[in-house]
Amino acid sequence: DKTYVFDLPPSIGLERASRRFLEASQSEDRFENFDFSFHERVYNGFLEIARQNRERCIVIDAKGSVQHVKDLIHKDIDSCF
Repeated sequence: DKTYVFDLPPSIGLERASRRFLEASQSEDRFENFDFSFHERVYNGFLEIARQNRERCIVIDAKGSVQHVKDLIHKDIDSCF
């Protein structure tokens, strides 16, 4: 019934992915190899979908820690009951 859209600027997301791949000693994934403008278009596209579907889409600020993001989602879910 709900779609969570994680609001994370592409520059931060790509940096996190790069760090994750380094820690796992893996090469970059296919999507991380696309140019930056691709990531910006995808980011802006998802935010536009969220703006057009406010009754269904919940935008979550994903710049914080994993725990912070989990807390925001749990707070939203708890508000439904």
